[in-house]
Amino acid sequence: MANCPHGNSIPDHILRSLHVSQAGQRDNREIWRHKCCHCAYARGEEYGRHNAAAPGGEAECLTTHRRAPFDEMDNLPISQAGEEGTGGRHQCAICAYHEGFNVARAQAIGQQVGTNVAQTVSDALQKQPG
Repeated sequence: MANCPHGNSIPDHILRSLHVSQAGQRDNREIWRHKCCHCAYARGEEYGRHNAAAPGGEAECLTTHRRAPFDEMDNLPISQAGEEGTGGRHQCAICAYHEGFNVARAQAIGQQVGTNVAQTVSDALQKQPG
């Protein structure tokens, strides 16, 4: 897992799974074509820690039709890091945002399941005759 120049990271297998995207024009200006996928992933992860609903918004991936808040995508730093397909260059920042969200939600669900199992075991042990 490599860090971007902005101090964020994305697991290598997730970065490799992101499709190449040259998309991202609005009002005849490129807006997220070269945005940092590492930072997008980190922001999606942060969003997922505090929100159960999948992200939506005005920024749309034209391949997967996933959406993200336009302001989040617009405010990502630019990155020309690495080779296309391996360093985040020309890969979809919107999909990276969603992957970060998915990881955060999976972790939250796993923690809740662990808490529920621990409580069930504790309750069962307390009910056993001494």
